[in-house]
Amino acid sequence: MKHPIVNLDKYGLIKDTPAIDIPEQAVSDGNNIVFIDGKCKKSYGYTSVFGTPTVAPYWAMAVPTATAYYWIYTSLTKCYVTDGTTHTNITRQTASVDVNYNATGDNDWNGTFIGGTPVINNGIDSPQMWVTPISASNKMTSLTFSSGQTWTSKGYTASVFRQFKNFGIALDFNNGTTRYPQMVLWSDPAPIGTVPSTWDWTDTTSLAGRNELAGGGFIIDGKILGEQFIIYKEDAIFRMYYVGGNDVFGFEKISDDGVFSRHCVAEFPGGHVVYVNGDVKTHQGNIPQSIISGKLKRFLASDIDTTYNTRVFLVHNMNKNEIWICYPASGNSYPNKAITWNYVNNTFGLRSLSSTSHIANGVVDTSATGTTWNSYTTTTWNAAQFVWGARSYNPSLVKLLGCDPTNTKLYLYDDDTTNQHNLVNPTAYVEKTDIIIDDLDTVKFVNRVYPKIQGSGDITVQVGTQSVPNGAVSWSASIPFTIGTSYKVDVRKSGKLLAYRIQSTGNVSWEFTGIEFEYVHAGKR
Repeated sequence: MKHPIVNLDKYGLIKDTPAIDIPEQAVSDGNNIVFIDGKCKKSYGYTSVFGTPTVAPYWAMAVPTATAYYWIYTSLTKCYVTDGTTHTNITRQTASVDVNYNATGDNDWNGTFIGGTPVINNGIDSPQMWVTPISASNKMTSLTFSSGQTWTSKGYTASVFRQFKNFGIALDFNNGTTRYPQMVLWSDPAPIGTVPSTWDWTDTTSLAGRNELAGGGFIIDGKILGEQFIIYKEDAIFRMYYVGGNDVFGFEKISDDGVFSRHCVAEFPGGHVVYVNGDVKTHQGNIPQSIISGKLKRFLASDIDTTYNTRVFLVHNMNKNEIWICYPASGNSYPNKAITWNYVNNTFGLRSLSSTSHIANGVVDTSATGTTWNSYTTTTWNAAQFVWGARSYNPSLVKLLGCDPTNTKLYLYDDDTTNQHNLVNPTAYVEKTDIIIDDLDTVKFVNRVYPKIQGSGDITVQVGTQSVPNGAVSWSASIPFTIGTSYKVDVRKSGKLLAYRIQSTGNVSWEFTGIEFEYVHAGKR
């Protein structure tokens, strides 16, 4: 008799619910795997890019221009920029001498574009802007506050800076004497190509203003959601929306959920995903609903490091329709694992990271170069096989750039050109136990399994049996299986419940679409 198991992308990885209570197409354990197109796939690897950063990178931000693509990256004290080849110091200066920043590493850095101008901030120092036109020869300078005044000259700071419509938004404001952790500031609208002329809420000729949100919790972060700006506090979620007139903006509380820490919100086509006090929830401007409960919520709570859990961050992997919940596993100071949620299939996977403080979206391959008039030798317009004025990079190739301050590296994550983790072979495996075939009373004698695997390289297969639900698994030896050559695995295992484990430890790629057990009944016990 034979028993096939297929459609492995139907449920994905479920670790919270006992294996006996989840469908046989679900996976009860695994790592470095994702679920898509009916398959369980080994996740792609990651590669060091852009050479060695000059300083340990804690945070990064993509800055596209008409002619080049830059990445700003920050250490705790410095700010650098790279075009993919050259690394240039753009730290703020006085009299040509760097004025170091004072970040601490606990998710301090954040940034946005206000009026098309890159603005970076760490909540301790005054916000900085990279003045246009963008050039690596320009240094960071203090953001304009009003005519003749900057945020630095005023002595003002804010924990987070964002943009909503054409307004700059500052959250958790400090006037240098008093901190207002429930305060929201907004600027006058920013003209195209430059920063707002004023943030002065007392200026009656401008639309700049401020509002203090109700409740005692501090404001943590904010993100755009359609025509509203969602503000996340420790103890509540508010929406901010444009009303015009003297008020300019209206505010409304939508939930008592509180975000855990900065960078714990990710935007995706279905709204926002939020890491909320040990849970992962999603919403569209209404009450958030858990997406991880019953699947990986308890696993995450048990696996996360309780000392450094404030360093959790979320990122949208646009190319794969995934949200990554990146967290430090027990004993790690920076996120080294990511739970991945495919929001199209509603399946979860799990993967390993380097010691990563931040991952940003942007164009990572900047190797292409543009054509100049001096370098072009064709003599007619008709012979030109390209579009004049085209950018020297493909803006549609948005990928993930990760910051590893421990090893001073910038990584291209989910790199589909490699199966390795920065030249190191990872362990990837998928496992399902407590598989019920026919009934729970009959002993099944398994003599052969047929793994359905595509890819290249060598893996191993194990077959397991159990006497009782959720009981100990008696595993066979790890049996070598060469993808593309092998088609079956011979075993001799008997038990009332069955299990399988597929694993690789080499530089291999694989797609696991299912497995078929060949067995006979061996009586009832």
